[in-house]
Amino acid sequence: MATEQEQAKIAELMAISSRIEKGDMTSVTILGKTFKLSDTKRKITNKIIDLQVAIDYNDKLSRKKKLKLIQVFDVKVCSYLMLNLWSFIPFLHAIHWRYLEAKYTSETFYGIIEAGLSNPEFVFFSKCSIQLRNLAASRTRMIKTEQK
Repeated sequence: MATEQEQAKIAELMAISSRIEKGDMTSVTILGKTFKLSDTKRKITNKIIDLQVAIDYNDKLSRKKKLKLIQVFDVKVCSYLMLNLWSFIPFLHAIHWRYLEAKYTSETFYGIIEAGLSNPEFVFFSKCSIQLRNLAASRTRMIKTEQK
């Protein structure tokens, strides 16, 4: 027999599961403007993590390219969170993040990122992936230093 607390957790997980199944969107109001975010899909999570890894661990990028990536990182993440799987339509993500960069400020981007990446579902699905990638990156760096 499950206690009331366990039953409440099960009911919450079932509600989250059915919301993800339906593809419902969450409205977020930041600085008076309302944005719609859907649950982050696995492919989008991987794209966001790939951006972070490219900035942190890619030694092949020139300093200029790395600085450009850092400058547009927040905007690209916001675009991925807003478009979700629509971002795989050719050129749509490229146009969308440039539009966002021209129209909104960094405070808006931080609000969208906070709302999109701090929900428990995203944390649940991405925690292991981030840990594995960090472990792989640290092992790669150790191997590179041993070879030198």
